[in-house]
Amino acid sequence: DRGGLRTGPQFHPGEFFAFIGLHLLAYSPLIFGALAACLGWAWKKAGPHFKPRFLLAFTLPLFILYFALSFKQTGEANWTAPATISLVVLAVPFWLELTRERKWARHYAIAALALGALWSMIVIDTDLLRRAGLPLSYVKPADPSARLRGWQTTTAQLQKVREKYEAENGKPVFLIADN
Repeated sequence: DRGGLRTGPQFHPGEFFAFIGLHLLAYSPLIFGALAACLGWAWKKAGPHFKPRFLLAFTLPLFILYFALSFKQTGEANWTAPATISLVVLAVPFWLELTRERKWARHYAIAALALGALWSMIVIDTDLLRRAGLPLSYVKPADPSARLRGWQTTTAQLQKVREKYEAENGKPVFLIADN
């Protein structure tokens, strides 16, 4: 359903580019570029070496599937997260090798990691942008961390309801939720 497979064949290149854009936003453009760059290297190494081949077996199927589906309907960037884990493991030796050989790669790696750190801080705490004077709405999609907010207030209110229920019925209540 999320991949839009309930409808007939469709081809929307804009959806594909939106999916790539989501990945650029989720990982930062430089880090996603660094991860994508290592795929060609890993493909060459995969022939004679087991380890890159093994890691590519966890990376390529998911990436190919979701990027192919994105020509039909934009997905979520987190759909490829399991594939990214092995891709990051692949990227480490690639970038270590490249940074030893090329000066520009060292500068790129430092810039990518610095931008990634800054990017992470902003995505995790969008109040940093608000404190800097940017008028950012607290609702999604303007605030990517909107789903992370409000749980403390909700939990406090739910605890009051729970305590009242337990006092009235004399039984403990176990609560679980998915959202």
